[in-house]
Amino acid sequence: MFLRRYVRLALPITASCLLFYILWRSGVLIAYTEPELKWAADLYSPKSDFSLVGALNAGLFNVIFAVSNKYNPVLWTMKFEFIG
Repeated sequence: MFLRRYVRLALPITASCLLFYILWRSGVLIAYTEPELKWAADLYSPKSDFSLVGALNAGLFNVIFAVSNKYNPVLWTMKFEFIG
């Protein structure tokens, strides 16, 4: 049961992490400079340490088991959805 749930959740999670990485790498995600959006500027900064391996690791393991949602902050609920 957990294996089916893992596969069902891990595929879209990994796809969203990879999509974020591709958009960030291609320069589509632009860092805002307004003071009230400093967190967004820090997150999407070209100096960020995003990588393809990191996106795959986040999608396949970290989001569900380690609650690390660096690539897509909206995925913070996935650990709880995995547990049921």
